[in-house]
Amino acid sequence: MSNPSFMLFLALIYTLAAVWDGSVAMLTKYGQLLSMMIQG
Repeated sequence: MSNPSFMLFLALIYTLAAVWDGSVAMLTKYGQLLSMMIQG
């Protein structure tokens, strides 16, 4: 399990997943805020 290239690949996947997750959460929050502003 101490293959450097494999660990690098794993780190890249985790980073991409975290960024994707964060952007999706941000978009969801922004959408909720926008709908609240439109309704209110």
